Amino acid sequence: MDDIKYLISQFVKLNNNDIGLEEVKEIYLNRCRIEVREDTYKYYRRFLTSIIDYLIGIGVRSTKEITSKALYEFINEHRKLGHKNNYINKFIGALKQALTYCEVQELINNNPLRNFTLLKKEDTETVIISPKVIKSIIKYLNTTEQTQEVLRAKAMIYILLDTGIRKNELRNVKLENLDLENDSIHLTYTKTRKHRTVFITSSTNLAIVEYLNSVSPDNYLLVSLHTGMQLSAKAMEDVIIKIKRKLNIPKEVSISFHKFRHTFATMFLEQNKNIETVRKILGHTSIKTTQIYLHLSNSKVQNEHREFSPINRFV
Repeated sequence: MDDIKYLISQFVKLNNNDIGLEEVKEIYLNRCRIEVREDTYKYYRRFLTSIIDYLIGIGVRSTKEITSKALYEFINEHRKLGHKNNYINKFIGALKQALTYCEVQELINNNPLRNFTLLKKEDTETVIISPKVIKSIIKYLNTTEQTQEVLRAKAMIYILLDTGIRKNELRNVKLENLDLENDSIHLTYTKTRKHRTVFITSSTNLAIVEYLNSVSPDNYLLVSLHTGMQLSAKAMEDVIIKIKRKLNIPKEVSISFHKFRHTFATMFLEQNKNIETVRKILGHTSIKTTQIYLHLSNSKVQNEHREFSPINRFV
């Protein structure tokens, strides 16, 4: 916190209580560097830097120069690129957060975004990985040569599909977090910073055991096969990319880590309507977040329509 106070003392302009946008960025990112997780810091660094660079590029260099006109110019540029409101809001939201922080710290008298309303959220259907693709992945992992690389990928995919945990939650699972006797994993690294326990089926338990027997990691569950160190986020992404290439899955078909989370939640709710159970498994602080998974997949809707449509009674 001393670093933040120092920056504040350097950047406050006593005469007009106005600061430059570069200063806003530096102050807020230094606050994030100290107070939030690395991934959250990277999120704000990406979106805050992008919108501030744009504003400076069109001549808006200080907080007092921010206008609705400048913001809508930014919005229109992104819409020309085909970006949706939900994505554009990430940039504006990051700037709004930074300015709110500066206002609370009394660096500025007036927050130009205080009353600026974010764009209306679009109702986007939660897309899941199709059962056909999942079956092909599982078949590949079980029929190809069981190398250390394949066993690691198998353990990773099984955990994702069985628990719906986030990529970084999985990446930070340590051996001490495993309770294989009770088919559970205790997560101590979570997005909400609240520990939680997720449960696994016997098939996932076996996949983990086979991987551990082959690789024998010392600390983290997922490790580099070359160095034995914690597997990097990029290396985890590469596991998914390699599976896609092996199975010739089209580029436009996403099997990202978050898609596995969507898939788990959606398929679980299709079988068991207890949304509170899913909320606890996913680690959501609000049930409103979980409710986005209450939709049914298009194929399920079509099948049920075909079976139950009233017209079936008459023709």
